[in-house]
Amino acid sequence: MRIGFHIPTEGGWHKTLQRALGRRCETLQVFVGAPVQWRSLRPRADGAAEWREGLRRHDIGPVFVHANYLVNLASTEAALWRRSIRRLARDLRHAALLGAEGVVTHLGSPRAENPRSLEWCLARVAAAVDAALERAEVEVVLLLENSAGMGSAVGSAYEHLGEIIGRSRHPDRLGVCLDSAHSFAAGYAWHLPEGLDAALDEADRAFGLGKLRLLHVNDSKTPLASHVDRHWHIGKGHIGSCGFRVIVNHPRLRHLPMVMETPEASLEADLRNLRALRRCIPAAWRPPFRP
Repeated sequence: MRIGFHIPTEGGWHKTLQRALGRRCETLQVFVGAPVQWRSLRPRADGAAEWREGLRRHDIGPVFVHANYLVNLASTEAALWRRSIRRLARDLRHAALLGAEGVVTHLGSPRAENPRSLEWCLARVAAAVDAALERAEVEVVLLLENSAGMGSAVGSAYEHLGEIIGRSRHPDRLGVCLDSAHSFAAGYAWHLPEGLDAALDEADRAFGLGKLRLLHVNDSKTPLASHVDRHWHIGKGHIGSCGFRVIVNHPRLRHLPMVMETPEASLEADLRNLRALRRCIPAAWRPPFRP
C-alpha cells in the first residue's frame, strides 16, 4: 500500500517534488500543463531527468499523470473528438518522459443536445483510446477512470469500462482507475463491507481486477447514488471514516497505490486528510511515516 496526493505542478518539477515530500507521498499524480487548457509544453529533458532521479532517490512511486480535463473521448463533435485524441496522445508521451506508470483519463460524454446511445458512446471511446495509443507510440498504460454518472457521462457502470477494453485493439495497454467518490455517487456502496464486496465482484466480471492499477480515494460530499461528482475530505463526507476503514483494508485493494484528490490542496488540508486516512489502517499494514 502506497498513499499520496494529486500534486500541483506550478513552478516546475523541482517544486512539485518538494510539495510531494512535504505531503509524505509514497505515490503521486500530476497534470502535465494546465488541466483546462489545450496547450501543453513538452517537459524539458533535463528537468524530466532531475524529476525521475528525485523520485528514485526518495522512493516515490508509482507515478501517474492525469489527462487534461478538456479531453472528451465520447464527444459527438468531430473536431473536439479529434483534438481530444491529439491531447491524450501528448499526455501519454509526456508521461513517458516523466517516468509515469500510467495516464488516467475521464471518458467524457456526448452533447446534451445531440444524444447518442450507450452502444455508440462506448464504441466512440474505444476508437478514441486506440487512436491516442497508436499516435503516442509509448508504453505508458492508459487508465480508464469511472464516473459518477453526472448528466450523460460515460463510465458510471463498471461494465462500461470492460466494454471499452473489450472493444480496443490494445487491451494490454489499458487499465482501470476506480474513484471511491465516483463509485459511491454512481450507486456502489463502497462504505459497507457487503457493498464493496459486491462492487469488486462486478468489477472483476466486467474487466478483471488485474486491470485495476490505481485507486482515487476521496470522500463524497453527495449521498449514495446521487450521480453528482463532489469530492470531499476523508471521513467528512457520506462515505465516512468507517467506510474508509472498509476500503483501505479490503484484501483485494490494499496492495494498490492510493491517491487523494481532496479539495483545498493546501499543505495543511492535505496532511489532515493523510492523517485521517492513515488512522483507518492497522499499524501493521501502515506505510512508514516519512519524517
